[in-house]
Amino acid sequence: MLELDNFRRLVGFGWPGFKSTNLRRQGKGQRARAAAFVAALRNGGPAPIPMEEIMEESRVTIEVAQP
Repeated sequence: MLELDNFRRLVGFGWPGFKSTNLRRQGKGQRARAAAFVAALRNGGPAPIPMEEIMEESRVTIEVAQP
């Protein structure tokens, strides 16, 4: 089993020879996501995440949040 602690440290359990490693820098993808969005706007390209995917994710999130 691997535990990713806030994208800064990776700890392994039950993996012979692997205990933990500090990741060089915290990266959650926001910078790359923003760059892809800006590039799509500048170049007139498609959105990095299709609208159908955004709507489906929103629908599932609302469905899961309801009692």
